[in-house]
Amino acid sequence: MIKFFRRIRQKLLSENKFSKYLLYALGEIILVVIGILIALQINTWNGNKNNRAKEQLYLTSFQNDMQLNLAELDRVIEKSSQTIGTTDSLLRYADGQLEIKSIKQVQDLVIGTGSYTFFFGAEGTIKDIFGSGDLGLVQNDSIRKAMVNWEADLKYLKEYETLGKDNQLSFINYLKEEIPMYKYALKKDFLDAETVEKIMSETKFLNLVGEQKHMAKEMNGLYLEQKAKMTHLLGQISNNLEKHD
Repeated sequence: MIKFFRRIRQKLLSENKFSKYLLYALGEIILVVIGILIALQINTWNGNKNNRAKEQLYLTSFQNDMQLNLAELDRVIEKSSQTIGTTDSLLRYADGQLEIKSIKQVQDLVIGTGSYTFFFGAEGTIKDIFGSGDLGLVQNDSIRKAMVNWEADLKYLKEYETLGKDNQLSFINYLKEEIPMYKYALKKDFLDAETVEKIMSETKFLNLVGEQKHMAKEMNGLYLEQKAKMTHLLGQISNNLEKHD
């Protein structure tokens, strides 16, 4: 093709048709420029197509993570609700507002008060997106902002859970010092009537129970808040993916 155009230029020059040669050369330059622009446009189309495909893969993967996180939130919401219930019962029993007839029931409440759990979220996709710098591929502003907020919220949850763990350890340490908890491992009663009467009138014990209840309520509220946000975000992602099917 290049030789063909070269022969035409040489023929025009040899025939002293310089003006036609200039017009031809100009036309050739225009054709080359058009060809370059077309090639660039094709590359842009291909790049956009690849970016959209990558975006959809990210959103699908993030959607799967969020569905797992919703199930995990349900677990910790239930667990924190149980802790709220056991601590409340223990405090009301100590205050004479609740009648408990057996030592076994008191023991169950003490064990329930000392329980604690963490939210174990699926973070693989969000880490990939932020680690690769591909957040900009997500075109939907609301989804992109929600992803940023989710990462920040997850860090906040972990920090707050650490505070809760410190409270739990304080409660467990008290039990180890004041109660023969080793009997629990032997499937024996670790409380008797005298010990129950003692701890139920002890300010330190009741304060620790109160702290456990407070932290469980705080975490429960945070979990419920995140569940609402996540449910809304999942709806947005589903709508976005359906539009691009």
